[in-house]
Amino acid sequence: MKKYFFLILIFISTASTADWEVSGANNDENITWYADRTTIKKNGNIVTMWTMTSGKPSFVNNKQYLSSKNLFEFDCKNEKIRLLSGTAYSEENGMGEVVHMVTYKENETQSIFRVPGTLLENQWKIACRKK
Repeated sequence: MKKYFFLILIFISTASTADWEVSGANNDENITWYADRTTIKKNGNIVTMWTMTSGKPSFVNNKQYLSSKNLFEFDCKNEKIRLLSGTAYSEENGMGEVVHMVTYKENETQSIFRVPGTLLENQWKIACRKK
């Protein structure tokens, strides 16, 4: 329970002080990805960072959302990425009502390898400070 409370506190503080920069876009799907470098936390080869997607209407639990803010864990050495938590919003740029919120325990999500040329790889490069 303390872990969830801590993540909610991090999310609230992140949402109010975020410094979003565009990290990539897919014009065909009308989606823009953002990263907030000010939220980067490093522990050895593991880095966490908040990201945001905005623009493309998507659905969760039969409710439409236009943006999401997500906390990812990036393994810089092994080139892996894992979603830790996410919140979906009814409007673009993390605005509007919260449509869905989820926080994963370590054993609930699996890391994926970064895939070259993807928008998620752009996030990995920013978090791991790769060019």
